[in-house]
Amino acid sequence: MKHTDKVKNLLIEILVVSPHPVYLLSNTRIQIFQTYDEIYLTHSLNDILSLLLVIKFYIIIRSIINITIYSSPRSSRLCYQNGFENSHLYSIKCILNDMPIRIIAMNFSLFIIIGGYCLKLSEGVLFLYNANCTTGFETYSNCFWCIFITMATVGYGDFFPKTMPGRITIIFIAIFGVLLSSLLIVSLSLYLNMNASETKSHVIITRLQ
Repeated sequence: MKHTDKVKNLLIEILVVSPHPVYLLSNTRIQIFQTYDEIYLTHSLNDILSLLLVIKFYIIIRSIINITIYSSPRSSRLCYQNGFENSHLYSIKCILNDMPIRIIAMNFSLFIIIGGYCLKLSEGVLFLYNANCTTGFETYSNCFWCIFITMATVGYGDFFPKTMPGRITIIFIAIFGVLLSSLLIVSLSLYLNMNASETKSHVIITRLQ
């Protein structure tokens, strides 16, 4: 690994690990402009810091990739012999190629849980700091439902975020939802494609009929 790559990975890890709720800030409040009602709403600073904890999943995903056979020394040697560098992107491609439907389903479920948690922190706890402020996200069921509908690119509009942190959460969830939906369509198309033997048998059966 090059020195510049090591420095880049170190900076990424620092950025990922740094955000964290602090007990001393448990009573600290900040005001963020709510675009829907055009008013300022009070948020807990630790709630905002808790939203940033989701980027720590980068470490979990990278650790899972590193224990696969595609990140082994043998895999690195094979990649080098074939003229390219063994990277995390290559490992992800291999894993998706091995079990695409399972990986997509796991990621879809994971993003629903993570997105619901983020909506609960950004929207569902506002009534604790702002009198008579309800957004519909006070229960996890509504949070998970909104994330599912957003990732499925349906968007009924029965529940929608009104605060800036909530809208930023939905933006990322929508992007990942489109990516996962696209991967699902491609994976299903490849899964339903016939190989040479299946195609030959199908043609013969059709002709005999």
